Amino acid sequence: MNFEIKNAETHHIPDISRIHALSWKRAYAGIIPKDYLNELKHDAWVPFFNTYLNNGLKAKIICENSKILGAVSYKKSDDNKFDNFIEVVSLYIDPDEFRNGLGKALLNSVISEAENNNFSGVFLWTLKENNNARAFYNKMGFGLSCNDEITCSIGGENFINVRYVYKI
Repeated sequence: MNFEIKNAETHHIPDISRIHALSWKRAYAGIIPKDYLNELKHDAWVPFFNTYLNNGLKAKIICENSKILGAVSYKKSDDNKFDNFIEVVSLYIDPDEFRNGLGKALLNSVISEAENNNFSGVFLWTLKENNNARAFYNKMGFGLSCNDEITCSIGGENFINVRYVYKI
């Protein structure tokens, strides 16, 4: 598979949002309420990215023949415990491309950027129940940050996010 990673631009936002929605529906099936996932629209993340992209949030896309297959968004951490870290805000791949190395390539590009800019590491949050993602992050060299959890509400239900950390 020949793919290219490049910085996302505002005209990529609809495709990034579509990838997020498709990925959520597949990756979170059986975790997040089915009704919530069924109602997710492809443009659900457009307002978020319109507001934050290039306003502190960066994003990269991975493409094959100019078709966007995945995206990662990230920013300099605003968490005092991790003040010289990059926080990965989201990492989603088109479900038809799961397990083809695209997530690894995108995450490695953020790690490389952190290394090249003298950051101490990279961290991210993932749902505690998302065993596939947790296994992926472990395989990528991230470690679970002990007792580091936050609660979020999705579709009227509470979920626990756990932090994974990659130290440079």
